[in-house]
Amino acid sequence: MANYFGPTTHTWRPTSMVDRVHWARYAGHTDRQRIKRKAENWGRRYRALPPGERLAVLCAL
Repeated sequence: MANYFGPTTHTWRPTSMVDRVHWARYAGHTDRQRIKRKAENWGRRYRALPPGERLAVLCAL
């Protein structure tokens, strides 16, 4: 049964927290592999930067 405000069975959840904090828990196997590879590539490229560029990246973050 629905009233003026929508269905009465609607469950509230903090969408922003689920998307940001717990997303990796619900990601599929392929997504986890992709994220892992991306993080490894970013780390490898960051370590390859000269010290001045590393500092600039840290300041920008």
